[in-house]
Amino acid sequence: MTNVKRTKPQKHICILASVPVTIWSFYRQLVADMVSDGTKVTVIASEGEELGWLSNECGCSTKAVEIKRRIDVLGDLKSFLKLSKFLFLEKPDMMHAHTPKGGLLGMLSAFFAGCKKRIYTVHGLPMDTATGLKRKLLWAVEWLSCKLATKVLAVSPSLKKRMIEEKLCNKDKITVLNHGSACGIDLSRFKPDSARGPEVRKKLGIPTSAFVIGFVGRIVNDKGVSHLVRAFEVLQKDFDDIWLMLVGDFETVRDSLDPRTAKKIDDNGNITCSNGFIKDIVPYYAAMDMLALPTKREGFGLVLIEAAAMKLPVVATRVTGCVDAVDEDVTGRLVEPESLTELTEALRDLLENSDERNRLGQNGFRRTHEKFDSIQLVKVHLKFYDHLLNEMR
Repeated sequence: MTNVKRTKPQKHICILASVPVTIWSFYRQLVADMVSDGTKVTVIASEGEELGWLSNECGCSTKAVEIKRRIDVLGDLKSFLKLSKFLFLEKPDMMHAHTPKGGLLGMLSAFFAGCKKRIYTVHGLPMDTATGLKRKLLWAVEWLSCKLATKVLAVSPSLKKRMIEEKLCNKDKITVLNHGSACGIDLSRFKPDSARGPEVRKKLGIPTSAFVIGFVGRIVNDKGVSHLVRAFEVLQKDFDDIWLMLVGDFETVRDSLDPRTAKKIDDNGNITCSNGFIKDIVPYYAAMDMLALPTKREGFGLVLIEAAAMKLPVVATRVTGCVDAVDEDVTGRLVEPESLTELTEALRDLLENSDERNRLGQNGFRRTHEKFDSIQLVKVHLKFYDHLLNEMR
């Protein structure tokens, strides 16, 4: 009698976020490695061109489900029902959800569809800058997502600590992989010897000799853009050839900049904006001399280690996440959030001291290579997944 070799059933993992750019920016290497290893991966998110990029470049399946970032009871109910139906029919082995709304809908639908392994990754706490009833509502959303998850990941040690302090999650359920970050950064892309910086400067009209302070992220109030613009205006009085480069999306619905700041950006000839998502951000870092992120809240602050990998000194705020991304006075400066004086002086100090900029940049480069290489973070994620899936056998 011929022995028939049994093949192991293919694992199916769903990865969900409100918008596909989250998965594209942070997890595409993880998705690609899982697919190449024989795992069926379905990325679920609102419609967006990044779904096509993920499908084409990573080989995963995609499912477009509208997930609005703001509260929309009817729209959220429709999304929940659509997700629940899809998960009930597909019966994935695991659901891994990201972002607050994606986390809530992902955990709810996976729970009701009978998915036994449910992971929620917390990338930050919007409630940190909210007050009153809104803060209570945001707290409840995070608490419920964590309650329904079988495992919770925090993207930084300080975020994990805050989650436990706020009683959002039991300390036995939440963990941080390695030293934190979403899934590290691709160090084969973020190289300080990138020769494309001058091209970006030329495109944006920035002189070759100019000193460029950069910002990368959503251009909103929570990211401290208003304070950065004000600090830049103060510095312009003492430094002739400095520029501020803002790279990111202008939010027009949630947490948009105040009209006064928006007008200052429009009127100041030494402030440039690259509005919209940029697929390859490396040349923009290469065009900068330092990075500033005066954010009011953060989960980790991935742009800080991206800049560090490019040997750029960084200035950030002493808030959750940033305290893990920046080794204070070793790879960058940390200032108190919303302190215009501290921010201005930290930027001034680095403007005037090239040796200090070089020291911080070199240290940041080494630290990023030691702790935040995506190759290592992908391996840790895969090991984490395997451990959870093996518990089902």
